[in-house]
Amino acid sequence: MVTTPKTIDCFFQESMVTAIEIATHGDKLAIGRVDGSLSIHQTLDKSILFEHEFDSKIIALKFKNNDLRVATENGGIWLIADGKVNEAFTFENGLLSSQIDASVVGIDSLENLHVFTMGEDINLGEYNNFTKSLTGMLASNAEGEVVNFSPSGDIVWKRTSTDQYGDQITCLEHSGNLQLIGREGSSVSELPSYQLEIHDENGLKHTIDFTRPVTCARILSQFKEDYFAVVGDFDGQLYTISESGQKNKFAKLKYPAFHIIDLIDGVMVASWFNLQSFDYQNGELQWTVEHLGITDYVSVSTNRKVIAFAGEDQNDWTGSEPVGLINLENGLIELDKSELTLWASKEIIPEYNDDQSIYKNLEDVEELAGDVESSFKVEDISGSLLDALNSDTENENSDDNEEIFEIDDLLSEIDETNSLKAQPQAVVSEDIIAQSKDDGTAVVLLDGSESVDPHKQIKVWRWLDSNGNEIASTPKAKVKLNKGSYRFTLEVYDDEHRMSSDSLSVQIR
Repeated sequence: MVTTPKTIDCFFQESMVTAIEIATHGDKLAIGRVDGSLSIHQTLDKSILFEHEFDSKIIALKFKNNDLRVATENGGIWLIADGKVNEAFTFENGLLSSQIDASVVGIDSLENLHVFTMGEDINLGEYNNFTKSLTGMLASNAEGEVVNFSPSGDIVWKRTSTDQYGDQITCLEHSGNLQLIGREGSSVSELPSYQLEIHDENGLKHTIDFTRPVTCARILSQFKEDYFAVVGDFDGQLYTISESGQKNKFAKLKYPAFHIIDLIDGVMVASWFNLQSFDYQNGELQWTVEHLGITDYVSVSTNRKVIAFAGEDQNDWTGSEPVGLINLENGLIELDKSELTLWASKEIIPEYNDDQSIYKNLEDVEELAGDVESSFKVEDISGSLLDALNSDTENENSDDNEEIFEIDDLLSEIDETNSLKAQPQAVVSEDIIAQSKDDGTAVVLLDGSESVDPHKQIKVWRWLDSNGNEIASTPKAKVKLNKGSYRFTLEVYDDEHRMSSDSLSVQIR
C-alpha cells in the first residue's frame, strides 16, 4: 500500500499545457497551453471563470491578488483584470522563457536576458539560463559565467568559470542573500567534476564536491536546525546542506529530481512521473502522487496546502495529459500502488442494475451494451510479401539458379527479424485480487503502461474481455466488476501494424 493525498482533482486537457499557476489562497487555478489558450478555474468545483485565446504559446503565468499576468512566446506581457485583457509590454524578439513577479524577466529568441521593471526594458546581455527571487536573480551563460543581479538589474557579483576548459552550470538557486550554483567541469580537467557552490552577497563561501551532477536545489523558506537547503543529484539522491558547507544524505529517489519545494512539514520533490513529500526531520516518505506525464510544472499556494502539477509523457501517440490539483487540507489515504493514477482516469464507469452487470463470472459472461468494433485492421503482411516475391521471381531468368532464394526461408527470416527487433511488447500488471464493497462490486485498474516498442511508436491499445469484446483503448482502464473470476487481454499495435498481447486474471472476492 502507498500513502497519497485523499483529494486530487483532475482537469482534462485537449492541448499541451505549458504553464500553470495557483492563486495566493489556492482558490483559483490558471492553465496556459501551447496553442495560446488560457483558462482560469475555480478550484473548489473546477468551474471555468475566464477563458481567452492568445496568438502564441503561453510560457509564464503569475497571479497578483485577483489579477493575472501572462507571458507569451511572441514576447507579449499581458494583464488580465476584471475580465479584460490588456497588453502591458512586448519584447521585440519574443521570449524563450520568462518569470514574473514584481518585475518581468525573460530570455528572448537571441538569448538576451531582459528585465522589465518600472516601465523600462533593461537588456542584461547574453545568458541561456536564469532563476529569480524577490531579492535578486542569478543568470548563467554557455561559458560557465554566473552573475548575481539585484532586482533592478545591477550586478552584485560575477563568477567566472573555475575550469580552464569551461564549466557547465547544472542548476541555479537564489533566495534572500544566499545563492547555490551546481557546476559540472570538463572530463579532462584536474578539478572535481561535480560541485555545489554556496555564495552570499560577497561571493563564494563554500564548495562541496559531489560524485554526480547536481540537478536541482532549494533554499528553504525557514532554515532547519542543521541545514538550510536540499539538493538532488542525477542519481536521485537528495542531500541536506548546512550553512558550514556540509552535505548529508536525506532521501533516495528512483529518478533525478526536477523541482524541490518546501511545504509545511516536509520537502516535496518532483521526479519523473512522481511527486513525493519527505519528512523534514528524518527524510522518510510521507506521500506519493503519480502523474501520467513528466512533472515539468508545479505551483503551490501560499499556505503550501494546494498544489497544482502538469506535464506531458512525451509520447506522440497519446493525447495531452491532465493537470492535477492536490488539496492537503483533506488529509491522506492508503491505496494500492496500481491505483495511484486513478485520479486521472478518463474511463466512465456506467451504473448497472442487476440485469445489466458489466461482467458476470466466466461461466456466464454478458456482452457489454453495444458491441465495439475496432476501426484498426491488421493487414496480412506476410501475404503481401509473398505476392511481391512471387512477382519478382517470375521476372527472373529461370536459368540463373545461383542466386535463387527459398521464399519460405526469406519469409521466415523476415518474420523472425520483425518479431525480435521491431514488434511492440505488450506488458500488463500482475494478476489482481480485490475485495468487493458492500454492493458486491469492486473497481480495478487494468494497467498496460509498461508496454514498450523498440521505436516508441505504439499506436493502438485494445483491452479485450474473455469474449473478445473491446472495453477500452487506453494504456490504463478502470472496470467495475461483480464478484467472480475474469480474464482480460491487452493488444498493442505499432504504426506498421505489428502486434503483441499479454493477459491477466482478476478475482473479485
